Amino acid sequence: FLETDLSKPDGPELVFNWVREKNYSLNMLVNNAGVAGTTIFEKSDPDYSDIRIMVNIRALVLLTRYFLPVLRKNEEAFILNVSSLSAFFSIPYKTVYSASKSFVLNFSRSLRYELKGSPVNVSVVCPNGVRTNAGTHARIEAHGTIARITTVSPELLAKITIENMLKGKFLIIPLRINRLLLILQKIIPTSIQQRILTREFRKEVSVTQ
Repeated sequence: FLETDLSKPDGPELVFNWVREKNYSLNMLVNNAGVAGTTIFEKSDPDYSDIRIMVNIRALVLLTRYFLPVLRKNEEAFILNVSSLSAFFSIPYKTVYSASKSFVLNFSRSLRYELKGSPVNVSVVCPNGVRTNAGTHARIEAHGTIARITTVSPELLAKITIENMLKGKFLIIPLRINRLLLILQKIIPTSIQQRILTREFRKEVSVTQ
């Protein structure tokens, strides 16, 4: 394994060079590095936003660009990008994070069509909450019952995602309840959505600040 900091400018290139120097064959790229968080944007440190842009957007794009020519050499290859259900919403107090995940979703969709007819299949997974670490647990618990029924364990998320990726599916949204939320998002007026989101994610601020 290689340990590196993808928030640093040379992080993605270090990963690519390491794989090349080891002469590893590669038919799958999983861009699952990401930084979440909740904050009041105006009061946040500029580094807070910079790290999320560097990891969630820049590193993902550059890793994809570096490895795409390698993936093309296979009869079949896969790129899996990890986005979030927040990609479909404009979330107060997660301003940079939700915007970064919208970028991942749109980047993935554009690249999938650009690579149509090539050996490389592009998929994107958009989970709701995932219980990965102490900070994530605290943010999830702040939402109460709704969070408990919409979250997924890392193990189940991996199983659902890999199975669907190997089938060539583009958009992967684990759990029916989360797919229902997207249907509601298309029905509920934006002004009402934003009031609900503001109220809900203000709860996260109270447990993270």
